Amino acid sequence: MTLNLRLIAPNKFVIIALGIVSMLSMGTIYSWSVFRTPLEDVMGISPTQSGLPFLIFLALYAFSMPIAGKLIEIFKPSAVAITGSLIISIAYLLSGFCTTITQIIFTYGVLGGIGVGTLYGVPIAMASRWFPQTKGIAIGATLIGFGLSPLVTAPVASVLIETYGVHNTFKLLGAAFLILLPVISMFFSNPDNYIKDKFKMVVVGDDKPITRHRNFYMLWSLFFITTFSGLMTISISSPFSIQILNLSNTQAAIILSVLAIFNGFGRLIFGFMNDKIGLKATMIFSFLLLLISSLLIATVSPGKPIQFIVSMSILWGVFGGWLTIAPLSVIRFFGEVNSAKNYGKIFTAYGFGAIAGVTLASRVKEITGNYQPVFYIVFIMSIIGLFIIQRMFNQK
Repeated sequence: MTLNLRLIAPNKFVIIALGIVSMLSMGTIYSWSVFRTPLEDVMGISPTQSGLPFLIFLALYAFSMPIAGKLIEIFKPSAVAITGSLIISIAYLLSGFCTTITQIIFTYGVLGGIGVGTLYGVPIAMASRWFPQTKGIAIGATLIGFGLSPLVTAPVASVLIETYGVHNTFKLLGAAFLILLPVISMFFSNPDNYIKDKFKMVVVGDDKPITRHRNFYMLWSLFFITTFSGLMTISISSPFSIQILNLSNTQAAIILSVLAIFNGFGRLIFGFMNDKIGLKATMIFSFLLLLISSLLIATVSPGKPIQFIVSMSILWGVFGGWLTIAPLSVIRFFGEVNSAKNYGKIFTAYGFGAIAGVTLASRVKEITGNYQPVFYIVFIMSIIGLFIIQRMFNQK
C-alpha cells in the first residue's frame, strides 16, 4: 500500500517546522571552526589550509543555487530536496574517511556545498508558496534555523570530536543526516491551491530573463555587499574578538554564540519588517545599520567590549536579515514565477562575497596586523548601497 505523505503533513506550519529542522542541519557549516584545529593536529596542516574546505563549500553552495532553482521549478520539491539531502549525507560520510586536506576539500567543500545549494532553496520556496500573504515572516522563520545552527551543532560537534575523534564525527553526522534529511524532504510539496499562472510579474512586465534588467544587477550588488561584509566578519570573529578584547578561546566561543543569535533572529526580524513597513524601508534601514556598525567596529579601541559586541551583533544581524530580504526582493521585482531559479542567480553574489570578503580580510591582517581597516571598506560600500537602493526604487 502506498503511503500518501500529503495526508500526514498538509499543514503549512508543519512545512515551516520541517524547513527549520533542515536549515538547522545545513547550518552546520557555520560550525566549521570546531573542526579546524582537530584537522590541523591530525593532518599536520596550516590554519590557511584548514580554512579552504569552508571557503570552497561557500562558493559551491552559492554557485549551485541557480541550477537547483531551475530544478525546483521543473521537478517536485521533494525530489530536489531528497537529492540535496543525499549529497550532504554522502559528503559528511566520505569526509570521515579522508586522510588529506585535498580530499576534505572535495568531499566536504565541493560535494557538501553542492548538496546544501541543492536543498537550501526548497524550504524557502515552500515558505513563500504556503504563506503568500506573509512571505517575509514565513521565510525569516524558516531561515532562522540556518543562523542559529551553531548554537546547537557547534557544541554537539565539539563533544563528538573530543569523544570519538574528528573523522568519526564526520561519519556520525553523515549518518544522522542520512536518516533525518531525506525523511523531512519527503514532506515538501506545493500547496493544493498553488497555480503558477496566478503569480504575475510585479515590476517586470515582460518575459525577458532577469539578467537583462537593471534591477537584477542592482539587487545582486546589494546582496554582494551584505554577504561580503557578513561572511568576512563571520570568518574573523573569533580571532578578532581575542585580539580586541584579549579573550581566551573559550570566552571568544561565548561571544560567537551571542553573535549567532543575532544572525538567526535577524532573518526573522527583517522578514517581519518587510511585511509591516515594506521592502524599500527595510533595505534602507538594514544598510544604515551596516554603515553605523562597520564604522563603530573600524574605530573601536582595545578593551571596549560593549562597543565591539553591540556593533558586531548588529552586523551579524544585518547579514542574517539579507538572507531573508534577498529572496523577498526577487519575488517583489520579478514575481513568484520561477522565483527559486531567479533567486539562485542572485545567490551567486553570496559566493563571490564569500571569496572576496574572506580573502581580503586575511590579506589586510597580513599587511596591517589588524582586521579593523577592512571595515572602512564596508563603510564605503554601505554608502554605495544606499544610493543603489534609491536608484532601484526610483525607476518606473
